[in-house]
Amino acid sequence: MRRRLVVVSVLVMAISLSACSKNEWGGTFWWGSELTLDDIYGKTSLTVNDLKTIDELLFPKWYSYQTYQLSDWSISDAGDYKYENDVDHSLLIPIHDWMVSREIVSSNAEKNMIYTKVNVTLSNDKIVPVLYINDIDTLKYVFATVYTDKETIMYTFNY
Repeated sequence: MRRRLVVVSVLVMAISLSACSKNEWGGTFWWGSELTLDDIYGKTSLTVNDLKTIDELLFPKWYSYQTYQLSDWSISDAGDYKYENDVDHSLLIPIHDWMVSREIVSSNAEKNMIYTKVNVTLSNDKIVPVLYINDIDTLKYVFATVYTDKETIMYTFNY
């Protein structure tokens, strides 16, 4: 009886570990389905799950940003940021570090881009509007804009 329990435990652990594995071209869910962009191509609006899939499979190499002060639209900060190789792909922009959830406000296609307005809820319960702009053909992020009470931060993504 004890030997059977050990064998079953080892088999369950081996199956669990293999089911949770990932490769560099996509992810595998625990039930074995491959994470792909196939269901997203051709869409004219995006869901939160679509954004998560794009984050995972089409993550940029770096971004440029400019921070504008709302009082006079002057640039108060600008620069570039190169992502580390092992960065969590849910951290597209710095505000995502404090993101608890995001809710789609609207998403529609216009002029070969998909414009997705999102309310991002932060860990301090503050809600921050964010606009993601994706190329309609490749689904890659082109721009993102974060709106706060005092400033607007615009990100340009590079692959």
